Amino acid sequence: MIKLETERLILREPVIEDADQITLYNTEKEFWQYTTIPVVPPSIEGTKDFLQSCIDENAQDPRSLYYFVLVDKALDQVIGDMRFKIEHHDAGIAEFGYGLNPAIHGKGYMTEALREILRFGFEDMQMNRIHAVTYPENIGSIKVMEKCGMTHEGTLRQNEYVRGTLFDEMYFSILKDEYTK
Repeated sequence: MIKLETERLILREPVIEDADQITLYNTEKEFWQYTTIPVVPPSIEGTKDFLQSCIDENAQDPRSLYYFVLVDKALDQVIGDMRFKIEHHDAGIAEFGYGLNPAIHGKGYMTEALREILRFGFEDMQMNRIHAVTYPENIGSIKVMEKCGMTHEGTLRQNEYVRGTLFDEMYFSILKDEYTK
């Protein structure tokens, strides 16, 4: 089981018992505002099913998906999640996505978590390129990626259709030779 650590956070693989804490924030409308997941909001059973699928994915060999929950050390509480998916092992290409309890947006937690995921990706997993997608309206996520040294590569207009709405998608990336701790 992989466990990563920052000053304020533990990033660890999920267990089913995390469902209660995750459901506390993932049923908030603000949490779903910028996600591509079509069903809103999930139930506790839906969260457990999702966690079980992540646990199953995390057990695959060879492994392509690393799903982590973000645990606030001071509170010993799950405050978010992060997905790191290797898209091409030989070329070293990976993508990440994340979600955070809306009650603690703007406190630097996601920037701290993303810096650790980038370290994990480049140093531990030997990736060459790590990228992510967000919506132009998701200013907080854009700022997090920029703070972590990522470059805006471009925007695909009306490229995502979710919950009956077309969204633009902004692509950000960072290469291994651009990465600094």
